[in-house]
Amino acid sequence: MMPGELFPKAQPQTHAPLYWRLLEVLRQKIVSGEMSVGQALPAETELAQQYGVSRITARRAVLELVQEGLVVRYQGRGTFVRDQRAEEHSGRLTGFSEEMIASGRKPGAKLISAERLAMEGVAAERMRAASGSLGWRIIRQRFADEQVVAYEVTWWPLLIGDWLVRQDLTGAFHQMIEQGLRIHLGKAVETITARAGNRTERAYLDLPTGVPVLYVDRVTLDDRGEVNHWGASAYRADQYSYRVVLHR
Repeated sequence: MMPGELFPKAQPQTHAPLYWRLLEVLRQKIVSGEMSVGQALPAETELAQQYGVSRITARRAVLELVQEGLVVRYQGRGTFVRDQRAEEHSGRLTGFSEEMIASGRKPGAKLISAERLAMEGVAAERMRAASGSLGWRIIRQRFADEQVVAYEVTWWPLLIGDWLVRQDLTGAFHQMIEQGLRIHLGKAVETITARAGNRTERAYLDLPTGVPVLYVDRVTLDDRGEVNHWGASAYRADQYSYRVVLHR
């Protein structure tokens, strides 16, 4: 493709808007692997010059790529092709391992600590427990294809935790408690926010400067409506995303 041409000569022309044509070209470069994960997109002015469109058109095409989750933008750094494989599909209660397997990645975990502690403040509130009640706090790193993706902190009621800590704590907790304790999970209430991440989270996530974390606060209930566990986890925003499918 020559500079200033949005389509090669052999490709039929289309009546689609210019931004859409540019979007299709860029999307194909990303999906085909011509543009690799972590590679920077040209600046909007460069795209406009290269494909013979206005800067506004180039910007709209890039914003569409951001909306689709194909690229991620960092203030003052630019726009980069992101890894598409680690993605949470909402609408069904699943754990990290199930999501990674569904997206074609190999899940993994490394235990950082497992402690029997008194639940205070937010932990007691989320667990619907009296302040000072004992519970188990388990902290792990989570991996996808051996690449660190999340710093995971979970709190468990005492009886479940006493059983859980005797198991392989690098495994998938959801399957372990459902199969081992015959506890059926019912639903989860989840809040997702973006933030800079504290020193501990950034260290365990090996987080580059300027990359934020997605903070996921999830209270999971069993099929009787009782709190099964609370998770407060930090995910690398350049390695993980949430996709929400809405129906009317």
